[in-house]
Amino acid sequence: MSSFCPDGYVATPEAILKAISTWHAEQIAALETPTVTDSPTNQASYRGIEALAQALSHLPSISWEMQQVMADMVMKTTHRLRNLLYEGRLTAYYFGGLFSSGRSSVPSEFWATVEANGVLESGSYFPFGPPTRSFEPRPSYSLRLLEAELDAVLNQQPTAKEPFPKAKMSELVAALREFDHLPNRPAQYKAVRELPQFQSYHLTDELFRKAAKKVPRRPGRRRNQKLD
Repeated sequence: MSSFCPDGYVATPEAILKAISTWHAEQIAALETPTVTDSPTNQASYRGIEALAQALSHLPSISWEMQQVMADMVMKTTHRLRNLLYEGRLTAYYFGGLFSSGRSSVPSEFWATVEANGVLESGSYFPFGPPTRSFEPRPSYSLRLLEAELDAVLNQQPTAKEPFPKAKMSELVAALREFDHLPNRPAQYKAVRELPQFQSYHLTDELFRKAAKKVPRRPGRRRNQKLD
């Protein structure tokens, strides 16, 4: 797996750092105070983003309390980036492969699967799944994001959405019916949120669950089948 990163791209662990420094700027600023490490033989202090990079490197020279703060920021940021990748607002790329020597993209659906857990943090992507045994070789590739796409997402100003009016609940139910062919509730919710007539509203999962109760069950679907 090559560590070379072409100009205009950023490795996914670095993308996490960049996103955290934007989305959690206040928490990063709070880390600007010197921190005494747990080791008495290594009395080093780390500040802000340097401490965060230290935590992501799994080095033990920062305090346990700071590690917990870092882990929380990493978890929230990674979850948010995975949502953006799943929605198609970001795309992850890798170079080379068994069938192509050029650039390939990771399918957006991948980011909603358990196989995606830890991929952004490690920066390694296994197109055919990770090895199940230590002696089983499988190809892996360094994962990159386009820096311009990442910057566009990080610099995007959120727009306030209107509360969803109860009078439109019937329209929401009808929209869910239209996407009943999709495999699960999260996919249906995503599709409805992207409809032009609903984009200006703040649609919560709770609202969707209320609407879903009014959508007839598909023939052949088991009652105990997990949908959401």
